[in-house]
Amino acid sequence: MRLLHRFYDLHTGGGEVVVATIVQAFPEHEHVLVFNRHQESWLSAQLRAAPNVRLVKTGTKLIRKLVDQVKPDRLLYHYYPPMKAKDFEGLSEDQLSRTFLYSHWYRDVPVVPGLAGYIFTSPFGQSIAGTEVAASQASIVLNPVREQFFDVSRCAGGPFTVGRHSRDSAIKFSPDFIMLFEQMEIPDLQVRVLGFHPAVETALAKRSFAFRHTYWIMPQNTIPVWRFLRFLDLYVYKTADEFSETCPLVILEAMAAGIPVVAERKGGISDLVQHGKTGFLCNESADYKQAVERLYHDAGLRHQCGAASREWVRENASLAAFRRGLERVLG
Repeated sequence: MRLLHRFYDLHTGGGEVVVATIVQAFPEHEHVLVFNRHQESWLSAQLRAAPNVRLVKTGTKLIRKLVDQVKPDRLLYHYYPPMKAKDFEGLSEDQLSRTFLYSHWYRDVPVVPGLAGYIFTSPFGQSIAGTEVAASQASIVLNPVREQFFDVSRCAGGPFTVGRHSRDSAIKFSPDFIMLFEQMEIPDLQVRVLGFHPAVETALAKRSFAFRHTYWIMPQNTIPVWRFLRFLDLYVYKTADEFSETCPLVILEAMAAGIPVVAERKGGISDLVQHGKTGFLCNESADYKQAVERLYHDAGLRHQCGAASREWVRENASLAAFRRGLERVLG
């Protein structure tokens, strides 16, 4: 089968990582990746090296001609703004009948007559982005986690460590992210962050007080994510109030690594973290303090949550589960 993947930007965002994982999940298929812009990164280098991948940079107006040349069996339009309904204009009825809109965003997707279907990455994603989509056309396939994350084990020794990884986007971090930890009564606490936004880091440097705990702030892609996760005992996640995640891959990666997650009770996170079983969901800052301190003092609960997290992700978001889900949708 030949799959054509259409998106605007090729960089290291969640949607692009999902595209790369589709390539890994379906090595027997040919994948043509069509985009408007890109920036060279480990992801683009990996895709270029794959023998079953072809990268094509082209404008929206030339898509119809390209589709005629490539003759894909299925088309996946990976939705992020500024993609619109007019991006589908020019596709024939036959081509539209083989096209799926794959939503990675948390706002309404364009409804395009004649599409084969719509793929959402969580129940929350469907409820908020697919409000105009007929239930018969909607499918849910959770974001996939690569197998290497299931092999992650905690580095022996060292102080109790919490943290998270992210793209270096300001909305990925709440303004009080650092202060969450400053309130915690945990001796020798270390906080590690991979992918912190430069503007937030600058604000930290201008502080007028001494930190209680030790903070390691590293730029995005400084080290591989799987290696970074080896240092964490807990994964703590809190974003800007105006931002909602549909199916944050970073949380699934942490869970696959056997790390309990303490995160905001917001968006698609509630579809992933089982409160009290794989981690804890928080409504306010005080909830984070209570959950992290509880898991610090109760190593048994921490181990149970980590084991349950890994098991849940293997069942619901592993490469095998992802392949089964996409095969069901694409046929």
